[in-house]
Amino acid sequence: MKAGGERTYLKRLLEYFGDTPLSKIDQSADNAAADLYPSGSPATRNRSVYTPVSALLKQAGVRIDLRRPRGSGGSKAVAWLWPEQAEAIFAEAEKLDKDFAAQPHNHATG
Repeated sequence: MKAGGERTYLKRLLEYFGDTPLSKIDQSADNAAADLYPSGSPATRNRSVYTPVSALLKQAGVRIDLRRPRGSGGSKAVAWLWPEQAEAIFAEAEKLDKDFAAQPHNHATG
């Protein structure tokens, strides 16, 4: 948490697990995910339970591999920018920091 970690989901997890020793939290994260997010998608359960529990256990030196639910990575999305849109983004970024300036690229020479 001191390093800027995400705190959003911890309150519910702390309430759920209470005084359970970290060494006793393993696949019980499955129960927590189902109980806390009964209608949540696999991606929601992953983001809200598996990832923070895994991070806490890792930080505490508890080494286990949590089995994440199918679909926990969410659906893949592909976005497209037209050249004009990309150029506008680069122009705004360059205003913030000159290092963000887009370098000209010659498509003929690659």
